[in-house]
Amino acid sequence: MKEKDAELAAKDTELKTAQKNVSDLDDQLKKAEKDLADLKNGSEAEKAELQKQINSLKEQLDEANAKVTVLKAEKERLTEEKTSLQTELKKLRKMQRRKKQRKQKHSKKLRKKRRKPKKNCRN
Repeated sequence: MKEKDAELAAKDTELKTAQKNVSDLDDQLKKAEKDLADLKNGSEAEKAELQKQINSLKEQLDEANAKVTVLKAEKERLTEEKTSLQTELKKLRKMQRRKKQRKQKHSKKLRKKRRKPKKNCRN
């Protein structure tokens, strides 16, 4: 279970890093788009360069969003696996308790039988 917890924590950290990357790229994209809109008197070369940066940022943002989607799915899968393992562990513990209780009950009955003197027994 500790391994699943560690794996889940690592995936969560990776997801948070990827989400931060998406946020940063989105901010950069918005800034570049604003710069392009503000560039009224710039040369065509400057406008083309900004547009190239915007297109690159959009590609990076798409890739980062895809990574976030994959990481969310992996985290969800790990969470489901952990939940399943916890449920199975609870069942096994419950079965062990019942088995132990039956064994204790059986041992108690045997001790009682040993203590009872036999009725038709001569010493």
